Amino acid sequence: PLNWNNLTIDGTSDPFGLDLSGSITLLVEGTLGIEIADGFVAASGTFSLAQQTVSGTGGAVTLTDAQAFSLSITGASLWVGLGGSLASNHQTVNNGTVGFGVSNANITFASIKTATNTYTGLQISIGGATLVGIDDTSTFSVLNAFVRVNRVQTGTAKLDWKNFVLAGGSTPSPLFGLNLDATTDLSVGGSIAVRIRDFVWASASFAITQQTLNIIPVGLTDAVSVQTLQIGLDNGNLFAGVGNPDEDGDGVFESTDDPEANGAMGVAFQGVSLGLLSATAANGTKYFAIKARGSVDLVGIDVFDLTGTLEVQINTAK
Repeated sequence: PLNWNNLTIDGTSDPFGLDLSGSITLLVEGTLGIEIADGFVAASGTFSLAQQTVSGTGGAVTLTDAQAFSLSITGASLWVGLGGSLASNHQTVNNGTVGFGVSNANITFASIKTATNTYTGLQISIGGATLVGIDDTSTFSVLNAFVRVNRVQTGTAKLDWKNFVLAGGSTPSPLFGLNLDATTDLSVGGSIAVRIRDFVWASASFAITQQTLNIIPVGLTDAVSVQTLQIGLDNGNLFAGVGNPDEDGDGVFESTDDPEANGAMGVAFQGVSLGLLSATAANGTKYFAIKARGSVDLVGIDVFDLTGTLEVQINTAK
């Protein structure tokens, strides 16, 4: 295809006004709003769909005029439940009274096909998601959640989308904006806050990742390729009892809250962190490590006192 960006009208320096590079064969963009069943489902977002060719190198994979399809959705909002609606501008989603709402969601999907293989990347980020209308004493919300998937159809050499260098270039940059390196298989994470009947309050940030790593076990000199599962929990907090442990009134029980300040009574776990890694080598050797730490305190109970910090570490191989 022609690179219309560099073409001018004969005898002038005026461009044709077509924002199409020589690699793009199809480009569809726009903003879409949908309302179904009187607002039971309402959604909006800006999308871009492109079909083009890609040449360059990402990790151990080199592409030459490979056929690529990409779809991106940005600034998306979604409501599923009762009482929702789409505003008159067809871009603003109004949450209803009972249901599930998602805001500021971004989705990028890309698939690249060569003569012998197919590479697929998916990245989802969600600014916020919440359950609405459970009851006045219960809440559930997720903030800054993400999902990342990197797949190859044949073999194990995945495309390094994050550090892709276009043909003729020297500076790596995310291909289609995908933050996926060649080691990533699956990664999920975010922050969560839960309140149940004003009796249980919990919050934490978490991440779960499946990826391929090269490690050097103790006693060996050569790196070993292993398939790993990693689970991380940071700033975990849990209160169970009566009263309101949320000192700062932001609706979330956090490590900075003093649960006794508002007269709450129960047991509090604060500043809990957890790191777990399970790895399996090609020869069947399995490695396992875990580290957990946190503090516990009895709140508002004067009959006896219980407070302290606990740390556990485990490291095994078999």
